[in-house]
Amino acid sequence: MANAELKALIVSPDAKTAALLVHLFGDLGVAAQVCADHASACERFLQAKFEAVAVDLDCILERIPFVQHLRQSRANRSAVVLAIATNYPAKKRATEHGARFVVERPLVASRIARVLWASYGLMLQDRRRYFRLAVELPVSVRTSAGAEFQCKTINVSAEGMAVRTPCPMQVGETVGVVFSISSPGPLMIAKGTVIWDDKHGRCGLRLSFAYSADKDQISEWLDSEFDTGARPPFSEPEC
Repeated sequence: MANAELKALIVSPDAKTAALLVHLFGDLGVAAQVCADHASACERFLQAKFEAVAVDLDCILERIPFVQHLRQSRANRSAVVLAIATNYPAKKRATEHGARFVVERPLVASRIARVLWASYGLMLQDRRRYFRLAVELPVSVRTSAGAEFQCKTINVSAEGMAVRTPCPMQVGETVGVVFSISSPGPLMIAKGTVIWDDKHGRCGLRLSFAYSADKDQISEWLDSEFDTGARPPFSEPEC
């Protein structure tokens, strides 16, 4: 089953503003979390992946380089930034923070809904780049020393997979990988490089496919699964 849920972080000390944004993001199928200040938001950037960040620059007055913390997080550096900015200083901060969209007070739900809809495609693009399909597939692994064993995937992405293994792997180790995305189905052959191993039976492999057609097939399969799980729950809001 695809896990394509989009996530947003709302940064505002104003409870009514936060509640409105949570509601409007929710209408679009985006799960929103709330932080009341800049410092706690920066901590969240390091802990989780967000496709959008809505920051209330009318109320968040610190001149701390907010966007710098956002962009330093590899997973969040391409997140869509929506700013609430009414007066000139707030709008200036919005520009400094790389805001793609700006809304002013008084906040009008229908207007914000149209802005969020306009940003939805950008959120999807960002989520697609980091999409991992949670799926269990049988995989045959052959080490450089010639040992062979069977394992199963935890998730699969366009660039690699996480697998459950019967023994620890060494980071940087190269292995041969054979698997299929359907049963029955053609076998796919790839070279896998171990990029992490938790020493508890799970590791991550970056894949390099022997045939470009296999990589294309994986991408098409993942795109299909992603699109199935990422459709918005309603049509574009009327003007």
